[in-house]
Amino acid sequence: MNYERLRASKQGIWFAVDLLMMALLVVNLILLIFDSLYATSAVFDFLQQSAPAVIALYAPIHANFLFLDLCFIAVFLSEFMVR
Repeated sequence: MNYERLRASKQGIWFAVDLLMMALLVVNLILLIFDSLYATSAVFDFLQQSAPAVIALYAPIHANFLFLDLCFIAVFLSEFMVR
């Protein structure tokens, strides 16, 4: 990676935005996978027996997951429209 060339081309800010968007995408995908697994009875029962604190922490997120996912989508669409 040639940082001098990146700095000279004035594209550093867009590179940073790309990295931020990739990080948000990874977080969103992890949340989608975990929420899908959380909704199954096998994973929920396993967490209930082995880690009840996780259920207590994640229950409000699961209840409002659609809103949380829509927030991610709004950020992704906003970045797409700005580009």
